[in-house]
Amino acid sequence: MKSRSFNQLNGVYLKADSAGIADCDPIKFNRDLASNTMSVSGNRNLSSFPDEPAIPCGLVAKSFFNDTYVVTKKTDGSKVTINEGGIAWQSDVEYKFKNI
Repeated sequence: MKSRSFNQLNGVYLKADSAGIADCDPIKFNRDLASNTMSVSGNRNLSSFPDEPAIPCGLVAKSFFNDTYVVTKKTDGSKVTINEGGIAWQSDVEYKFKNI
């Protein structure tokens, strides 16, 4: 899928008139998001800034894997605890994805 900006995902701020934001279609700007979308910190309603670039922009950044699994032991049916920490590839953490 092409709907993303590698530069933006790597921590580069893209201005609204930047050519790099074109790769984010159909979610380029805050106005392309659902109404009443809040910033991560929760202190800004992004619909108040419709012409600013969406951060992150594009459909890829808006995708979220949300399947839920419960693993149980066959012997007694007890739940197996799953450690969800450290699941990202180290190269993604160090080089590919950063906050703006």
